[in-house]
Amino acid sequence: MRYSTLSGIAALATLVVNGVSAVPAVAAGSGSGFPVPCDATALTTALATAPAGSTLVLARHCTYHLTTAYSGADGLPPIDRQLTIEGRGSTVVRDGLTAGLFRIFHVTSTGDLRLDDLTIRGGNAPTAGGGILVDGSGNLKLNKVTLDNNHANNEGGGVNVESGAKAYITRSEFTFNNTDLMG
Repeated sequence: MRYSTLSGIAALATLVVNGVSAVPAVAAGSGSGFPVPCDATALTTALATAPAGSTLVLARHCTYHLTTAYSGADGLPPIDRQLTIEGRGSTVVRDGLTAGLFRIFHVTSTGDLRLDDLTIRGGNAPTAGGGILVDGSGNLKLNKVTLDNNHANNEGGGVNVESGAKAYITRSEFTFNNTDLMG
């Protein structure tokens, strides 16, 4: 991982304290899966309705602009089952000019999310996990993922991995993520 700011280093420290380890990446799917058109509503619908074990294949080099929260502090439907998202160089961004405060992804205690080749930008959580929040017992796998310019008012500007959760991060970057919490 390459860190370009002190907040990136702080994110790494948070991850290490919470027991996160790096493991070799598993090859992404063969391109089979559910295609998701370049549209934030299509992405939201796909995440809400995909069966467990599904792979969502995003439109190549698309930017999915989130302008409203799906529910509460979550920009997208909470991940409560096993899902893989093949980003194909795409970006999911909270539209900072018009959107309220919300994180991008939330992995619940029953969730298992794998993200490949994706950028997560501009999440702004009123609590923890500006880009991604992983609840205790949840699982997160990041491969070639960039978490950029995310913010949380509490912990984990880029990613917050709660106690008991697991995160495996390979070939990924944390840049310009921050929190208001000092201590």
